[in-house]
Amino acid sequence: AGASVARQPHLLGCSCAGNLRKAGQHGRGGCGRRPSSAPRGKGPNPPAGGAQDEEERTVLADNKCKCARVTTRIIRSAEDPNEDIVERNIRIIVPFNNRENISDPTSPLRTKFVYHLSDLCKKCDPTEVELDNQVVTASQSNICEEDSATETCYTYDRNKCYTAMVPLTYGGETKMVQTALTPDSCYPD
Repeated sequence: AGASVARQPHLLGCSCAGNLRKAGQHGRGGCGRRPSSAPRGKGPNPPAGGAQDEEERTVLADNKCKCARVTTRIIRSAEDPNEDIVERNIRIIVPFNNRENISDPTSPLRTKFVYHLSDLCKKCDPTEVELDNQVVTASQSNICEEDSATETCYTYDRNKCYTAMVPLTYGGETKMVQTALTPDSCYPD
């Protein structure tokens, strides 16, 4: 019962589906509880005084493609001062004036926006971790599929390269050429 939340990643992970709120609202849910007598420290555990400040939130997901950010912090339970509650804050910015195909300025305006918490929190990009004194490459998620469909983006993820075909006229001849829509991501220097 005295285990800290930091040792229970399921309490701090991005798995609290019942806690989605409208943009701008702070969700307070009892997805993960722990006795307040559990050890406290830096990171996701609040200081001995009680609740964490807004700056002390832990970012669980920052999905620039979907304009969504999920953070968490631990707060003191109002009902039971011996318990702390894991609070989730899910911020979604809906880009109403974006096109269905963000790479095609002639496509119709997007009218449907779908958000799945499990997709927002996927961390499929490989990262290097040390395991038994060896550096290995691993994915931070167990729900990544090699053949999964590409993610529908509602806006540009500045970390990814987006391109589009455009007409280029040179010497009286018009050709379709590929151009970078996010040059900083396409041509890193």
